[in-house]
Amino acid sequence: MSSIGMAIRAPTYFRTPRSAINGRLLDAQIDPSPRSALVIRLRVRRIDKGQPLVDPVIFLLHPTYRADRIEVVIPKNDAAEVRILSEGRFTVVAIADLGKTVLAFPL
Repeated sequence: MSSIGMAIRAPTYFRTPRSAINGRLLDAQIDPSPRSALVIRLRVRRIDKGQPLVDPVIFLLHPTYRADRIEVVIPKNDAAEVRILSEGRFTVVAIADLGKTVLAFPL
C-alpha cells in the first residue's frame, strides 16, 4: 500500500467528485487503437496557479481491473499520466497532493 493510500479513508473518495480542484485537473483522452477495447489516457495535471505536481498520484480504477490502483510515483512536467484499456464505463478517481486533492472523472 502506498503512503497516500494509508492517509485516505475510502468513504471520502466519492463525496463530492470534481474533475478540477486545488489547482489540479483530471482528464481523459481516447487514443486510437485497432482493438475492440478503448485505450484511455488518464492524466492529472497542474492548472491555473496551482502548486507544482511533485508528489505521487494514485489512480483508482473500477474494481473489476486486476490492478485497480495505479500509482505514478514521480510525475513529470507537472503531470501524472497512465494508459489503460477499457471496455466499459466507470468513474476514475485520482488522489494527489498526499491525499489533499481527490479528483473524479466519469468515463
